[in-house]
Amino acid sequence: MRIAAEKRDVNILSRARQITSKDFDEFNYILAMDDSNFRNIQDLKKSTASTDFASIKKIQDFRSVFNEQEVPDPYFGGDEGFDYVLDILEDSVSGFLESIY
Repeated sequence: MRIAAEKRDVNILSRARQITSKDFDEFNYILAMDDSNFRNIQDLKKSTASTDFASIKKIQDFRSVFNEQEVPDPYFGGDEGFDYVLDILEDSVSGFLESIY
């Protein structure tokens, strides 16, 4: 993913990590890439004593070009899979940013 992103002049500096109950109090939005993650995040929030501060959304709810309901796993599509996922995410993130401004 980093190599495909660098070709677009996007530097991915962070690392993936598990969501924690603390995230519900620290972030305004938590965006899930697929239905399974969305349900898991909702379940974690219900099982903790967190506030209702964070809004949990599916990133694909903000898409405008692509029809996918979930962001696919790029590892199943070879090099083109990473480019395709980045295309999907650029579309969805643009829609998300428009929705909060």
